[in-house]
Amino acid sequence: MTILRSIARPLLASVFIYDGCDAILDSRSHASRFLDVQPMLEKVGVPPVISSDAQMLAKISGGITAGAGLGFALGIAPRTNAALLAAINLPITLINAFSSVSTSLLEAPDTLDDTAELNQVSNDDPPTTQAMRNRDALHTFLQGAAVAGGLLLAIFDREGKPSLSWRARRAEQRAQRSLHKATQHAAKKASRYAR
Repeated sequence: MTILRSIARPLLASVFIYDGCDAILDSRSHASRFLDVQPMLEKVGVPPVISSDAQMLAKISGGITAGAGLGFALGIAPRTNAALLAAINLPITLINAFSSVSTSLLEAPDTLDDTAELNQVSNDDPPTTQAMRNRDALHTFLQGAAVAGGLLLAIFDREGKPSLSWRARRAEQRAQRSLHKATQHAAKKASRYAR
């Protein structure tokens, strides 16, 4: 492992190790972010989750995140752990981004009564407060996207070694050349004995 990788992997993994341990120790706050987004998820078709299930899900997700982050930081199956962290990062990023924005403002009004209720909610918050929430949500989303980009680089990092498909093609080419040379050599010997 190069010096760059030995520094970069723990730096990238540190946020996952911290967040995973925090989710295990304080599952209630992690579950509350999910419960804030739950009404939007129900509209899309995700079944409702009760609070205790959300806390258990936060603990399980935290354990997987901390374990994969630790494995990635130590260089143990780094590509596999990076893929696992990337898969976990996507829903967590979306939940964290949308939980900072008021869910009532993200939902489309179904009737005129809903429109009036939406306008009341919007008028309660000053525009600057709502703009700050939206900016914070965008910032959270972009941070998650940046981390996902780093993980994608880590997934495809072969540490300077060629891919298995390249090695297989190379071995096939070498075998074909050897077979061709052996065939030519055998043909020359046969022609000598035929004379």
